[in-house]
Amino acid sequence: MLFVPLYGAWREAFAARLCFQERQDYGNSNTQSCGSARPGNQQTAHSRAVASDFLCNTRISRRLDRLGYAHFRRWKLYGEEALARHPTVIWLHGDALTVEYQETPLAQYTVRYQPDKKHFKAVLGARRFEIPYRSLQGRLWELDETMWHLAKQLPEYARRKRQKKSEAVQLPLLEEL
Repeated sequence: MLFVPLYGAWREAFAARLCFQERQDYGNSNTQSCGSARPGNQQTAHSRAVASDFLCNTRISRRLDRLGYAHFRRWKLYGEEALARHPTVIWLHGDALTVEYQETPLAQYTVRYQPDKKHFKAVLGARRFEIPYRSLQGRLWELDETMWHLAKQLPEYARRKRQKKSEAVQLPLLEEL
């Protein structure tokens, strides 16, 4: 599916265009008004965040667990095992959910919603992308999609049971004189 890489390029171009339109002076270049294009620049990051909020419904930051899964709305979504414990971004736009690391898409999922339009009923169509981040540790055997679940639903939270009040009474240690 060619959509995701093209969408990422279009999103970056739109963020740059939005940054160019936000400037107050019309004589300076885009670099002067929006700052340099270095990743750590706060102005560029702010402009990207504005454009991202405009383009996508939901942008959530998550950290991958030790197996490379991100936890989101009671689901474990596979990112990449080589990026365990690294921060990632989850983009949710309609029924398409994408897990990204440093603007590189790791996996894309199709989601089905419950009637409340917030919780997921099912996460289907898992698709992993070829990425430059790979683990140096080799696998003992290759896992196919029947043995390896890229999206796992977590159990619902269990209600805590109320503790019964103890009927035991502590007696005084020393009798008062």
